[in-house]
Amino acid sequence: MTIKTKFERIQQALENIAKELITENKIKSVGIAEFARPPLFPAVLVWIRRGESKDVKVAGTEKLHVWRFEYVILTRAGTSREAYDSAMDIMFTLYEKIINNRTLGITDFSVEATPAPTFERYESEGQGGQYAHIVVMAIDVRVEG
Repeated sequence: MTIKTKFERIQQALENIAKELITENKIKSVGIAEFARPPLFPAVLVWIRRGESKDVKVAGTEKLHVWRFEYVILTRAGTSREAYDSAMDIMFTLYEKIINNRTLGITDFSVEATPAPTFERYESEGQGGQYAHIVVMAIDVRVEG
């Protein structure tokens, strides 16, 4: 399996985890950030932030890849508190889903995901009196191969 295929499988797994929140009625849309249509709120986008690789055997025949993905959580509501509560509920639900299954459901190659080593929150007042909150939660994923 190529490293690009592994990358795509991990990105898809993160998207699928977020899609579980649609059936739980916590969000209305999910997408890969670069390819997503305008979202229905609340929404989660999956974003690749950065990556690195290094040799892990003396001969340099094995690589360890560490990719930082982000869940970008977007909420809007009539009050700032409602938008904040929704964003934080979504973030901690995603956190728990990943912490409870660090392989992201992938069993045919080595994957270890670490959710939320960092997160950031932003807020703004939008048009029509709506308040928006954005939470960006990082997930570091270690992949051998």
